[in-house]
Amino acid sequence: MSYVNILESKKEFLTANFPNFKLNQHQKVGFYTSVEEEYFILQNGVGFRDISYKSIYRLTGKDSLDFIHRISTNSVIKLVAGEKVNTLFLNDKGKIIDRTLILSFGEYYFLVGSEFHKQKLLRWIDRFIINEDLQIIDQNSDYSIFEIIGPQSESYLTMICGNELDKLTNNNFISFSYDEVNFHLLKITESNGVKKYWIFSESKNYEAIIKIFLSQKSVFDFGLVGNDAYEIFRIENKIPKAPNELIDEFNPHDLNLTHEIDFSKGCYIGQEVIARQDTYDKVQFNLTQIMLEENNLALPYEVFQNEQLVCRIASIIKSPKTDKYIGLALLRKSHFNGIQNFIIDVNDRKINCNILN
Repeated sequence: MSYVNILESKKEFLTANFPNFKLNQHQKVGFYTSVEEEYFILQNGVGFRDISYKSIYRLTGKDSLDFIHRISTNSVIKLVAGEKVNTLFLNDKGKIIDRTLILSFGEYYFLVGSEFHKQKLLRWIDRFIINEDLQIIDQNSDYSIFEIIGPQSESYLTMICGNELDKLTNNNFISFSYDEVNFHLLKITESNGVKKYWIFSESKNYEAIIKIFLSQKSVFDFGLVGNDAYEIFRIENKIPKAPNELIDEFNPHDLNLTHEIDFSKGCYIGQEVIARQDTYDKVQFNLTQIMLEENNLALPYEVFQNEQLVCRIASIIKSPKTDKYIGLALLRKSHFNGIQNFIIDVNDRKINCNILN
């Protein structure tokens, strides 16, 4: 069952609890209350997001860890039950196949990736399975994932998890039972320092988990957050996503994802290219935040010079902070070195862009 079908089955629950909720064009919840209220929560309180649309696979078989270790960027071979690690799958040119998370439950593992690269990732993994004892089972209909994000998140979670939260690191996850509802909690830190917490649980607990976290909001600015408000937050914080920035035209260096690479481990697919870029400073692109005078671009917008890609813009929003259009651009370093602003041409109209960082 797809995420859209799962969401369809929850519409009665969502309508009863969030009468203003709307689905966006991608059939995800655009907002539960309003974009303005949810953006405020992300900036000042505790945002609670349903991200169950991500691809969720269960891996079984004695060769699971060894296989993933050999073909992805991070070291996973020594993972034991209760540990997790982010790892990237790259092609032989070092370009992104998908950004994933591995959770170890001892005798089996969960692989969580992006929604848009789900089939691509599965085909890529299948390509390298020869005689390995490895089975991959789609678990999207059986498990749900919620994300907790915002400056009050840690304090809020302490109310539910107590001192157990102190045991949580970027390398493990902890299990809880609250009102006889079981779930797993983990922490993810983006390259810019933004902290996110994930709740991972069986889909049968979907409604119960939402009710638990709503009932514990106390004095906190807590609320469910849809994809529209999060998209503003994501772009303001330079967090890449598929299929906007996480595509097979760019590599981990371009996207500030090298913290998900173990440079001391042995070979993996794309390793030679990534190592060469690191050693000889051959990184070609920068993931950059830009400000645009207006937004009438058909995305993704790409600029080529001498048949070479020099600029790709795939994410634009209007920032409530500045009331300006903010975007994420991948800019070729050699072309934009020392440049603070540039002009793009859209239907013979010149649009000024300022490079922010």
